[in-house]
Amino acid sequence: LKELKVRLPAECKGKGRSSTLDALQYALNCVKQVRANQEYYHQWGVEECHGCSLDLSVYTTEELDNIASEYTLKNTDTFSMA
Repeated sequence: LKELKVRLPAECKGKGRSSTLDALQYALNCVKQVRANQEYYHQWGVEECHGCSLDLSVYTTEELDNIASEYTLKNTDTFSMA
């Protein structure tokens, strides 16, 4: 508990509340955040991608411009690239 209290950020310290309670609440929130991050990234992990392929092709700006113009002419929905 001493180590938790030392690492507790100032903004997490409640006024009028026990520092032990604040430290435990902060630790619990950290664990929940780590678990949520793991689940999110595990969901998008390559090993979990059943039946999909990741196209990691590299295109020049001109090629992307051509692809986008051809695609948007044929499809009225959104075209995006990163």
